[in-house]
Amino acid sequence: MTPKNGLAPTSSGPDAGGDADDLRIIARLSLSYVFSTISMMANFGQLDLLDLMIAFGISNLNLARLNSDPALSRQFAGPTQPETDAVRVPVSRTAIAAALNIPLETVRRRCNALVKAGVLKEVGGKGLILPSRDPANSGGNLAAAAVNAQMVRDLYRTLKAHGVRID
Repeated sequence: MTPKNGLAPTSSGPDAGGDADDLRIIARLSLSYVFSTISMMANFGQLDLLDLMIAFGISNLNLARLNSDPALSRQFAGPTQPETDAVRVPVSRTAIAAALNIPLETVRRRCNALVKAGVLKEVGGKGLILPSRDPANSGGNLAAAAVNAQMVRDLYRTLKAHGVRID
């Protein structure tokens, strides 16, 4: 199964994450990470949860090529190297509705409001991007990135502590 989120699995099937005995451990710990991430996003943002999911879903699809290209990803790795609007691939409202399994009309209405509020940017009829911000004004984004990085490290350590192979 290929997720609709811009990330492709490296393997598939019931044993994709290692030993089949680890699947429930991985599911529990990763679900905890996902829940913590959603909570963190809600605390850092001024948007309601659905608008956050749409905005971050658009950002994820905008930057999907960075996730699949380690060299390109490295160019935008540090806190003083934000992903520029030029590397963001615009995404249609239809694509984000499909990726999030949300009715198109809901996505259209929410996206239009987010564009009007300056959260999203319409790019020449090609689609939407979550625009990069001036690094001097992105303290919240950097703080959220730092918290998320720590949560990923904690997930990795916890999986290892539970005997889950990470390779």
